[in-house]
Parts: sequence; C-alpha cells; structure tokens
Amino acid sequence: MEDATEKTIRYLRDVHAAEAGTENIFAGHAEDQKLSPALRSLAQQALQQTRDQKQQIENRIHELGGGGESAFKDFINNALAKGSDLLNIGHDDEDKLTQDIIKAYAAVYLHVGAYESLRAYTQTIGDHT
Repeated sequence: MEDATEKTIRYLRDVHAAEAGTENIFAGHAEDQKLSPALRSLAQQALQQTRDQKQQIENRIHELGGGGESAFKDFINNALAKGSDLLNIGHDDEDKLTQDIIKAYAAVYLHVGAYESLRAYTQTIGDHT
C-alpha cells in the first residue's frame, strides 16, 4: 500500500505528464506563423509558464525522493497531442484555429483542476509546500 509520500509523487507525476502534453500544444501555437503575433506571444508566455511549472514539479518529486518523471505517461500525452493534429489535416484554417483554441483552453482548465486537486490532497496530509 502506498504511503502519503508515494501517493504525492504519483499525483505529481500525473500533473507532470499533463504539463508535458500541454507543452507541445503551446510550442506549436508559439511557432504557428498563421496565428497573429499577439496570439503567438500569448502562446509563448503560456509555454514558458508550462516549462517553469514542469521544472518545479520535477524538483518537488526529487525533494520527496522520487525518481524521474513518468516517461510512459509523457509519451502517451505527446502521442495524443500529435494524433489530434493529424485529425485536423483535412480541415481549413478556420477549423484548425478553432480546434487549437479549444485544445489550449481545455489544457488551461485541466491544469486548474489538476493543481486544485493536488493542493486539496496535500493539505489533507499536512504538506503545505
């Protein structure tokens, strides 16, 4: 049975995997020349924030004695992000932009839910780091 630290590490790895998948989404938007400079700039800011958060999660996992990130989960999330792009190949620019905005919006709120859940869990075990 997992103890509180092991469970925290598992939850952190889940959030890390979500960050890794989102990183690819924002990186693609930041480089997409079809988007306006303002949207690319917002995507670049979101990308940097995602990378910073991902690094903080890695640091916390190591502080708790956990090893590396969940490479398998990161692989699955990255594959899903790429697969989603393949589904949009036949769509026009407006459809692709709409789908990209949906993915970015969903990614942001996935993070909100993941981090709020993690915060609630860690508070219940007395970990306020």
